[in-house]
Amino acid sequence: MTAPHLPSTTPTIRPDVITRTRVRRAAPALLGTSEPIILPEPAMEAEAAAPPLPPPPRPGITSAAADEPEPYRVGYKKPPKHSQFKKGQSGNKKGRPKGAKGLNTIVRNIYTKKVTVRSASGSERMSKMEAIVHKTVEKSFSGDMRAIDKSLKLYAQCVPDEPIAVAAPVESVSAADMDAHDKAILAAYRRTAREEEDE
Repeated sequence: MTAPHLPSTTPTIRPDVITRTRVRRAAPALLGTSEPIILPEPAMEAEAAAPPLPPPPRPGITSAAADEPEPYRVGYKKPPKHSQFKKGQSGNKKGRPKGAKGLNTIVRNIYTKKVTVRSASGSERMSKMEAIVHKTVEKSFSGDMRAIDKSLKLYAQCVPDEPIAVAAPVESVSAADMDAHDKAILAAYRRTAREEEDE
């Protein structure tokens, strides 16, 4: 007794399908020739002959209206055309005119202009800022307390004190670490210190 044939559970591997052109042989009795006639695929022929399809019309719009551009709609980031800035025209007409100087430039120009100042040493040309400093120092020498206060603050601001270099602490050296030369120097120092105390 033979076992019943069971279907295989493993999938069958098929080679890639190759498309071929259809070849139809004409009947030799009708045409009088045995040459094969190659006919193009009907799908390819239809694709080559058909013109591209126009886009589908939008609902509620006729074909004539579909060709026209969409009308401009006012909304978010789309202001009305009449109120938009014209090209090359400033949006702030009352703003600072071209070439106008700012406050910093005006102050810098005024204080850096040269003036002639007469002093005990003679006339001298200097900037207005230098002249103001000279006048403040001159008033402080005459005893004006406000001028003295301003001069001291100005000096402290412009001429800061140099940081004092702190010497490193001297480590104590034991007598065992000193050589004969170091011991002689120490003895001489003690002798001079005693003589100064006796005087």
